Amino acid sequence: MLPVIITILLLPVAVILFLNFNLYIQAKSNGLPIGLLEIFLIRIRKIPPSLIIEALIRLHRSNLSISAGRMQQHYLVGGDLDSVVEAYISANRSKLPFSFEQLCNINLAGRDVLDAVESYVSPQVIHCPMKGREKSYMVGVTQDGIRLGVQVKVTVRVDLNKLVGGAGESTVRARVGEGVISSIGKEKDHKTILERPEIISKRIQNSGLLAGTAYELVSVDVLEIDIIDNIGAKIMVEQSEADKKIAQAMAESARSEALATQQEMKARKKNMQAGLVMSKASLPSAMSNAYLEGNLGLSTKPVKDEFLK
Repeated sequence: MLPVIITILLLPVAVILFLNFNLYIQAKSNGLPIGLLEIFLIRIRKIPPSLIIEALIRLHRSNLSISAGRMQQHYLVGGDLDSVVEAYISANRSKLPFSFEQLCNINLAGRDVLDAVESYVSPQVIHCPMKGREKSYMVGVTQDGIRLGVQVKVTVRVDLNKLVGGAGESTVRARVGEGVISSIGKEKDHKTILERPEIISKRIQNSGLLAGTAYELVSVDVLEIDIIDNIGAKIMVEQSEADKKIAQAMAESARSEALATQQEMKARKKNMQAGLVMSKASLPSAMSNAYLEGNLGLSTKPVKDEFLK
């Protein structure tokens, strides 16, 4: 009975030792200074020992050395150990001065560390505006009223020292758009922009548009410039139309005032004609009274004309 109990108790230990022993043999065959007990402790910490061993082997083959404890620490805080190790190896092959700690911090910040290293090695192209929309432009207006549409290609290299906390592509596109609009607006004649598109690229390069971003500027290239319309002429036409409507309104107001004056004069004429008729109507009665009083033809005073008052 006792041998059976001992066998049952030792069976899990044997299985664990067997699994760890395979990893131990794999580590030793690749020249890693890691013991069987350390592999067992890695498993106790709920870390896949194969992940640590494979990462150590890859680093060892690249003549790099990172402690197993540092790798376990990065894994336990939620880091992507595979991506960091691959990025570290890639940076070392490209002779980039980036430490394992820097890459771990970038990874923990939520950035794709492998893509960041590859972008540093191979500069990244940012299209402004974003590709995929037909005839999409950044639009600016020259001082002669011509509206121009511009497409720009910005080549950048990721700055790993600024990757954590640095602004991304959307900020770069916004600043490039600002630079394009400002450059176009400074020119008096649109023909200057068409003849010398490098004016735009030079002004953007000298504007420090990548300050506070995660990139270093490599180059700015103007891909296309298109004349959209003559907004200055449109504004002049609209202004002329507005002036025309104002003049028409003023003329209509003057016409209304003239008509009102005409009607007022007609009313005054009618009033005067009515007074004349009343005066004529009172003349026979006045003559009759003068005859009855015996004054007809005897007065040396001029007769007062009521109408002439």
